[in-house]
Amino acid sequence: MTLIQNILFGIHRRCFSIALLVVCFFLLTGCGSPKNPRAKDLVPGTGNITVNGEPLIGAMISFIPAEDNQFATQSVAMSDVKGYFEATTFTSSDGIHPGNYIVTVICDEDTGPRPSAEAIAEMEAQGKPISSGDTTRSQIPVRYNSPQTSGLTLEIPPKGHRRLSIALESK
Repeated sequence: MTLIQNILFGIHRRCFSIALLVVCFFLLTGCGSPKNPRAKDLVPGTGNITVNGEPLIGAMISFIPAEDNQFATQSVAMSDVKGYFEATTFTSSDGIHPGNYIVTVICDEDTGPRPSAEAIAEMEAQGKPISSGDTTRSQIPVRYNSPQTSGLTLEIPPKGHRRLSIALESK
C-alpha cells in the first residue's frame, strides 16, 4: 500500500470505530422518545366489569372523554378472567386523566372457524350466497358498543379510583 492508501484506510477505520461507538451508546442508553408530558396528570383507574353480576372476561373497555372533559385523552382497558381491568392511556396500565367519561364495551366470542378458500369457491360454483365469514358474536347487548347508545358514564376523581365498577345487564 502507498502512504496515501494507508492514511485513507486509517481514517475510514477510525470513522467506522466512532460510528460503532455511537451506535452502541444509543443501544445501551435507549433512544426512545421522551415520555408524554401529559402522562404526569394520570391517576389510577382500576376496577371490575360484570354482566348480570358475573365477571365479564376479555372485554375491551373504552373511556371516551365527555364534552366537559376536553383536556383528557381517551383511555382503554381489557378485562381479565376475573373481570378486573386497569386503564391505559399512553403505556400499559399507566392510568387515566381525572374527569367525566362515556364508557363503551365490546366483548365478542369466537363462534367457529371461517370458511376455507375451497368452501368459498364451492359456494361460488354452486351459485350459493357467500358467507361473510363472521365467526364472532357479541357476549353483551350491542348497545354497549357505541358512545351514543351505551348509557354508561363514569367520573374519575382527581386522585383516581381503584375500585371502579361497571355493571352491565344482558337484557
